[in-house]
Amino acid sequence: MEFAQNLSKRSVEGYVSEVSGKLGCTNEQAESFLLALRIEYGIPDRVTLRAHHIVNTVGKALEAASLSEMAASDAWDAVVSLVASKSRDLDTRDFSSIDLASPDALDADSLTSAKIARRTIRRNDVLVALSSTRDDAVNYPIASNLWMREPSTTFVGREDLLYKVSEHCESDSQAKPAIAILGMSGVGKSEILTQYAWKHAEAYAFVWWVRGDSWNSMVADLAVLTERLGLPAPDSDDGLRQLKQYLLHNRGLVLLDGAKAEDQIVSFIPKISATRFLISSLDQGWAAHMPAIQVVPLVDEDANTLLASILVGASNDRLATLNQALNGLPLALKQAAGYISGSGIPIETYSEMIRDRASELLRRSAPPEHVGLTAALSITLERLSLDQPNALKLLHMLAYMAPHGFPTELFGFELPAREGGRPIGGSDQGTVDVERLASEELESISSSAVRLLAELKDHLSLYDAVADLQRFSLIDAQPGGISCHALTQAVVRQSVAEQERQSAIEAGVFLLNKVANLRPFDSRYWPHYRHMLPHFESLLRNLESRRFLPSNTLMFYSVISMTLGSQGAKESSLSYAEKAVTATERMSDVSEEIIVFVRTLLVEALTGADRWDDALHVANAALEIAQSGQLDSFSAGALHTKKAAVLHLQGKLEEAMVEFDRAHACIEFDADREGSDSIKRAVKSNKAAIRREIGDTKGAIEEFKQLIEDYPEKASRNGLATLYSNLALSYLDATEFANALHASKKALDIDYESADGIHADAARDWNNAGLALLELGKSREAADAFNASLRTHERISNRESTVYLIARMNLGRAQMAQNNFVIARETLENTLKGQEAVLGSHHRDIAATLANLSVVYSALRLFGDAASAALRAIKIDVQVYGEGHPELMPDYNNMASALMLSGSYRASLKWLNKAYDIATRTFGEKHVRAGMCLEKIGICKYSDGEISAGIKAMRTAIEIFNSKLGPEHPETQSCRWILSEMLLGKQPLSLVGKPS
Repeated sequence: MEFAQNLSKRSVEGYVSEVSGKLGCTNEQAESFLLALRIEYGIPDRVTLRAHHIVNTVGKALEAASLSEMAASDAWDAVVSLVASKSRDLDTRDFSSIDLASPDALDADSLTSAKIARRTIRRNDVLVALSSTRDDAVNYPIASNLWMREPSTTFVGREDLLYKVSEHCESDSQAKPAIAILGMSGVGKSEILTQYAWKHAEAYAFVWWVRGDSWNSMVADLAVLTERLGLPAPDSDDGLRQLKQYLLHNRGLVLLDGAKAEDQIVSFIPKISATRFLISSLDQGWAAHMPAIQVVPLVDEDANTLLASILVGASNDRLATLNQALNGLPLALKQAAGYISGSGIPIETYSEMIRDRASELLRRSAPPEHVGLTAALSITLERLSLDQPNALKLLHMLAYMAPHGFPTELFGFELPAREGGRPIGGSDQGTVDVERLASEELESISSSAVRLLAELKDHLSLYDAVADLQRFSLIDAQPGGISCHALTQAVVRQSVAEQERQSAIEAGVFLLNKVANLRPFDSRYWPHYRHMLPHFESLLRNLESRRFLPSNTLMFYSVISMTLGSQGAKESSLSYAEKAVTATERMSDVSEEIIVFVRTLLVEALTGADRWDDALHVANAALEIAQSGQLDSFSAGALHTKKAAVLHLQGKLEEAMVEFDRAHACIEFDADREGSDSIKRAVKSNKAAIRREIGDTKGAIEEFKQLIEDYPEKASRNGLATLYSNLALSYLDATEFANALHASKKALDIDYESADGIHADAARDWNNAGLALLELGKSREAADAFNASLRTHERISNRESTVYLIARMNLGRAQMAQNNFVIARETLENTLKGQEAVLGSHHRDIAATLANLSVVYSALRLFGDAASAALRAIKIDVQVYGEGHPELMPDYNNMASALMLSGSYRASLKWLNKAYDIATRTFGEKHVRAGMCLEKIGICKYSDGEISAGIKAMRTAIEIFNSKLGPEHPETQSCRWILSEMLLGKQPLSLVGKPS
């Protein structure tokens, strides 16, 4: 307890020495580990869990067992491997104590006792594991989600197919890394994947089960894998590229279940890879792209064996008669055997019923290959309707969800209270209206759906219904949730009457509405959305086809767009925003607030996808709608804010300020409304940021400091980090570099309170810290900060974003400061290409990169290239900012440097004087920036023969640097050295080309 309390207070000094000794690391590494542990937040990952136990428990256990000579880390790893081995060993599962024909077969006590027997580990097992050498130890996957689907204990036959899969996957060749398992529904394709994966998991570095319902569900599951592997999410082209590169070089196993051979999915599967891909599918189109194995129904002998494993004691003749009626389809065999076992009906009677039903179904033109299953299901469904109506209604609802992983916890789940009572997407009226309409829509659902939801909210009733469905093999309960086979779903949907269908869909919508009410911008809920995405997609297909519950349809599209956008899945977010717009167009009597809210959502999605012109077009169209009616002031304010953000990104600062003023006026109109303070803070912050960019740094600093001082304790910590970030940028522009670094560190401290700093805010603040360090003369530390920013962007698939490109440009500046001009040139030229592809050729970010390239070219004596780059930067900045703006100073200085180094001193002096005029007018004659201009003016005049004037300008620059930066600052020392060279009569031009 004392250890945990000290950790929570970050008081770890007393433990550092002991921990470093046990872990075999330095004191600094031990301290970092202890600070990262933070027990009050829970142990974050298995690496930390391992280290925690090695430090605190393993040593004592070894000492008590007289094994103290063994390393604690080796002992922990050996026991973990032993437990993993036992949990995977199917032969140790002891269900012999359970009579599967008994009505009590699924009794909790029976299952619990069987599970205990399955995982029994004896002392001798542990001793053997501890005595094993590392060379003998089994290596288990570093990442696996096989727990989502455990193998069936009634799997028979298919040995030849498993051998073919094994032979293909275990080849040393990286060519043809994928194999497709094809066949009709219910034939056991997914089970083949499961059986192979569980038996051969140890052969792979990672094993990952991926739901192939759609491309979006694939990306959602792969995103969890990339998070475990330390890679960026695969929801962008760059993220996918990095994942494919990892798969190319690392031997893993990806199990893609139920995927269609669609272009987007097919293109994901590589032609050459160390990772193996197993694909189960109905789609025979896969055979055109890779080797394929065709799975057919079981032969009679294997089918009878399967039935005998469930119907213990039944004669072979009776089993053969039953199999003839079911045509060897494993899914049908299991469901029939489950019904017979659970109901006690004689096998021959049941077989006769199947034949009668099959004949009737064939007369109705039912597919012959599934007639047996359909007949068996119809018998089971009739039984459920009489004896277990809640179980039948639950099955109806599951038939409209994705086939796997529906969480039963949703039935009893209550929504958490929201801070400040804010709705899903903020505080604007449109969001409130969408929630309200969706909620009102659910108040009118059928009484049958209401009764079912009320019944299943009681966990005992829910478990009874689940047990009934399991007993008849209609569903499969796995740790990831309850699953219903896609073929079972299809047959159930065909059997459901219209009224029952409506109730089933209503119940599903009611449950998913709970998920949709979780705030999509809150990273705590992203895993919930990710897991539920296939269920949203499946239910939305049914809602769209029936034009049913339109308000909930709109709400689902909206929240999915918001949560995907928050996670960086820009294209998917845009797709759902467009669907939300289409949904509003189909609705009648939709309020202007809702129309504008959805269009605002589309503006944000288009902005995230860097489609700024399209975003402005949609924003202007929405504003026309707003102006034609009585739009809620908050909705109008939100729209003006989004438009201003786009203009800001485009560098149209004056226009952006006008839009922010309009947003502020809208919010002030309804200032007493709940949530208005947070919106006003956001608008004030954006206006201060623009004020900084147009040169009023002092005003911006005071505004940000006031916003930070007034920031509410209960408000979002992310918002506070953003204010510190903007304050840091303002200090940078005011050349208060130490204050800028302090503000950046404050922001980073807040960033690392959530998601271990793996989000865009942390990338932003690492970049700001790098800028401050660069100005303070700490170029190596600055490069480290910029690289940390770039790595964070890459982890969140942000490699092609404008902010990533800015961080890469700044890395080039740090390389310049370290005199690595060749490397800096490559970095900056690649950055420029990326910026031009995203931003066009006249954006202010491009001007900044050109200005830095000009310095590099000068240092490399490419004076023509330097002058061309500087002149292009000047033209862009004059167009963006206008003549006389402070942003033009580095452009003028860089142009002057290129001209000076090429010997054109008079032309150089013209540009230097323009820069000096801006510096003195904007910052004052004694400002550091004025001193920097004087330094170059002095060098230029001296080199042109005006020796006295040059020395005088240099001395004035030194006085400024001594006063503002101190005598030990690199800038001051550099200037002194140049002056000493002048006094000796030398030409000190080697420093002219340093970064401006």
